[in-house]
Amino acid sequence: MRSAHKKAKIVLKRRQIAPIVAFGIVSALTLLLVFAILSPSVLIVVATTNNVVSEAFTVSVPNTCIPILGNTLIHFGTVYAGSSASTSNAENVINYGNAQSNILVDGGNWISGSLSFLQTNTLWDIVSRGGANGNQLSNSVTGKDTFIPVQANSGANQMFFGLNIPAGQSAGTYTETINVLLAC
Repeated sequence: MRSAHKKAKIVLKRRQIAPIVAFGIVSALTLLLVFAILSPSVLIVVATTNNVVSEAFTVSVPNTCIPILGNTLIHFGTVYAGSSASTSNAENVINYGNAQSNILVDGGNWISGSLSFLQTNTLWDIVSRGGANGNQLSNSVTGKDTFIPVQANSGANQMFFGLNIPAGQSAGTYTETINVLLAC
């Protein structure tokens, strides 16, 4: 009978201790909160005890080619059907990117309302050769490589254009769009 009585006393003591411990924890947290409010240094200590998580970030900077054209409008003037013309002024292609590149060129057909003639009548070259000489302009989606190099960081090179008007072409004012790109 005595052993049963001792067990009851121990249980009773544990029941008495639990509220005291809980009160002590709440009191300590309350006291810490009061100190944190009244003392900024405690706030700093509390803030600096957090774990720091680091993450490594990476970035990939690709080679870039940034073409700028020196002369963006080419005029051939009046050219008669069955004859040719060339520009005396070059298109200056400047590369402001960070990688050397070749010039790519392509274009569309010459258009005047419902009239047109093919872009292959437009010719390009690195030197002025007159309208009848040079490389034919294509309508390639990615641009035809001219193999004319342009250095990186403000490097420049020139392109000249010529034009052959087909014999029997109807009179009109024709326009063509030429795309000058850099392969990078």
